[in-house]
Amino acid sequence: MCLTYLTSISLYSLLICLPIPTTCLEYSGDVDGRVTIPKTGSPHLVTADLIVTPESELVIEKGATLYFSPGVLLKVHGTLTAKVRIQFFC
Repeated sequence: MCLTYLTSISLYSLLICLPIPTTCLEYSGDVDGRVTIPKTGSPHLVTADLIVTPESELVIEKGATLYFSPGVLLKVHGTLTAKVRIQFFC
């Protein structure tokens, strides 16, 4: 189940507050090998730390939307391939 709103995050005093859809796909845990998060099925919610292990690759397709729950991190010890626009929600 997706959260209705995420907590406030500010970047260089920029704050964007938008509602988050109530249905979305969820991701968490280790990324082993090559994993692609597609544009189709967006938005995707990262519910716990998402960790790209060494010698693994996380590919985020252009147009894919990822929402992170409060306090959740993306940790990259391998390769991250993405062409994305970043927005912060609260």
